[in-house]
Amino acid sequence: MRSMEDELDFFFDKIMDSEPFALSRWGDGEYRLVNSIPLDRNAEENHVWNFDPSDEYQIECAKLITDSLTYEDEGFYWGITCPDCEVCNVSGWGHYNLYKNKENLTYASIFVNANHEEVQTTLPTLLRNKTVAFVGNKNAKLTGLPFLVDRHFIVGNNAWINDLGILEDLKGYIRNLASDESDKPIVFLFACGPLSNYLITEIWKENKNHFLLDIGSCYDVEIYGRATRGFHRGIGGYRKACQWMKKV
Repeated sequence: MRSMEDELDFFFDKIMDSEPFALSRWGDGEYRLVNSIPLDRNAEENHVWNFDPSDEYQIECAKLITDSLTYEDEGFYWGITCPDCEVCNVSGWGHYNLYKNKENLTYASIFVNANHEEVQTTLPTLLRNKTVAFVGNKNAKLTGLPFLVDRHFIVGNNAWINDLGILEDLKGYIRNLASDESDKPIVFLFACGPLSNYLITEIWKENKNHFLLDIGSCYDVEIYGRATRGFHRGIGGYRKACQWMKKV
């Protein structure tokens, strides 16, 4: 496995060379869904979602998310946590053996921590002549982003159970652009928690001509006007470079 910096360069080179790919990441929320661990983030402004394993409908939605976590395809990449980033007593590394194609595994923290400054510097330049669509919370103010967004697909709180239907809106948007006979790939940026995993997987299954990036909280400062993560503030370990090690 390449270093975090080299992995980021790998994906940025693909954007520069117009080679579409999908990148979805396992985070602490996904781990909780997979392992039926309750979660309540109602106290976190702009990141309001929760999971109640005793709720049958939420369990059904969780299955959609977790089923998507084992999807594999040549152009589809998964970000999983390295051994020293374990969360919820469950590590993405613990799911390492679920994937046959280990070459398509990368770091869950690829856009943050030690790579955050490089993302802030380089990604806007790469997107300058691209059509960009953003899938994120209703409170996001995209005018703060350092690049133009053609379309904002709005989701609300608890999007992973309340906004599954937005998948059809995204597919319709892609079909309409295709009918215009435009062969330029769209860059989709997803910042909607566990729903991102499901949407990226389902869109890639149907159309492999676009970039699908699970950008997460990378641009929270720009769209919400406040730091929501330690790496936004440059705090201690939040700026670390993860190390990829073989499972012993």
